[in-house]
Amino acid sequence: MIKKSINTYSVTVDELKEQLKIELEYKEADNTLKDYLIKATHHITNLIGSDIELTTNKCMSKDIDNLRGIFYTSPFVSITSLKIDGKSINVTDLSIIEYYSHFIIEDIQASKSIEIEFITGYETIPPELKQAILIYASDLHDTLINETTIGVSVSTTNAVNNLTASHKRKYW
Repeated sequence: MIKKSINTYSVTVDELKEQLKIELEYKEADNTLKDYLIKATHHITNLIGSDIELTTNKCMSKDIDNLRGIFYTSPFVSITSLKIDGKSINVTDLSIIEYYSHFIIEDIQASKSIEIEFITGYETIPPELKQAILIYASDLHDTLINETTIGVSVSTTNAVNNLTASHKRKYW
C-alpha cells in the first residue's frame, strides 16, 4: 500500500467564502469551511482517480508491481528518495517514463527491498478542478439551503462531473 500525505491544500477558505458570498472578515466558520474543502478535495481526487494536491507517497517493495518499478499513481512530479536493498540511489541517474496513469522507473531490477518516496499531484491545480472543489465544498455547506431554496443539490446535477471529465483517469 502506498502511504500518502498532503501537507497543504491549495484551495483556500477565503476562496470558498467568495464562492458562498460570505464576508471574508467573518472567521467563526473557518474551521468548518476548511473541513469542507478537505472533504471536497478528497472526493474530487477519488472521482478523477489521481492526486490533485501535491502529495508525498511512500511505498516498499511489496507495493511495487512485479518489482519492476511501475507505479500506478499520477500525475507524477518527482522522486525524492530511492533505496534498493538498503542502498540510497541517486535519483538524478534514473530513467523515468511518464504515462497518463502511471510512471515507470526503467533502471529498477528485481531486488529484495525497494523503498521509494515520490511526489504526485498538480503544481498548479487546473481551474476546472479548483472550481469542482469549490462547488462540492459549497454543496456540503449549503445542502439544506440548496435543496429547499433551489430545489436541487449540486450532487444531483452534472456540474462536478462535467468539470472533472477531462481529468478522469481511464482504464484503472
